[in-house]
Amino acid sequence: MSMLSGRGDQDTQQFWENLEESLGTPIRGYALGRYLSGRDPEGPLWGLLYVTDETLFFHHFAQTNWFSAIMDQGRSRSTGSGPGGRGRAGGHPGRNPDGSVTIEVGLHRLHVLEGSEPRGWRAWFSGADRDTYRLVDQSGARPPLEFTVEQSSSSLLRELRVILEEKRTPRGGTPL
Repeated sequence: MSMLSGRGDQDTQQFWENLEESLGTPIRGYALGRYLSGRDPEGPLWGLLYVTDETLFFHHFAQTNWFSAIMDQGRSRSTGSGPGGRGRAGGHPGRNPDGSVTIEVGLHRLHVLEGSEPRGWRAWFSGADRDTYRLVDQSGARPPLEFTVEQSSSSLLRELRVILEEKRTPRGGTPL
């Protein structure tokens, strides 16, 4: 068992190192979570959330299973999107050609992170027990990005709060 976990740790480390190299900047925090709304395409989508000094990313990996294939086929017929249709990559706006989704939100001093209150046992029973977070652009230029994280103690939320505070506080000054 330890041999398998060691290999997985190496693969995970290599994944993040490769991603940092492709981005050209260190990743400060990450978490597994769900994108709910605020950008194209429509949510909810499961994936990875990760943050650098300048950008919050959400990445949903392409999935193919029999149910989604049937649903996509029906959607292509009814909307005219899909292969040869009006939309991108299977008719879904915001999707990459391979079916994955990457959402990038540039961080600036007018962003604030808001969190919801825990919702109790009924929410847990229905599967909606995760706190919802909203990255709000106070300038009103874009709608809030709404998402959940699997572990509220993850490095993503901690680092995102630190980054936003750094952006509001000029070096050697008081918060804006």
